[in-house]
Amino acid sequence: MPASCGSRADAGVRGGAGKRRRSRQSFARQHWIAKVFRDEAAAGPHVVYSTEMAAELAAAIPGAVAFVTADSVPKGVKVLKINGRLPGDEDYPLR
Repeated sequence: MPASCGSRADAGVRGGAGKRRRSRQSFARQHWIAKVFRDEAAAGPHVVYSTEMAAELAAAIPGAVAFVTADSVPKGVKVLKINGRLPGDEDYPLR
């Protein structure tokens, strides 16, 4: 289970925080189901549980986008610039 999801037991311990987390996940799931139903998207996003899995999926699916660390980018995958900067550039906005 991804770290951001929590578990049922975890949600019970946290009280309202777990409920809000489930509500956001439910909203996101409903959003993508609706987009697919209206033929606005071919499928919802893929959920993966590691940086390696995200990188492999991005390499395997044309047009896919994944957020991974700069040192985890496999060969053949394009790194997108942000504000004209690449990871490692002095003014790169993400750290």
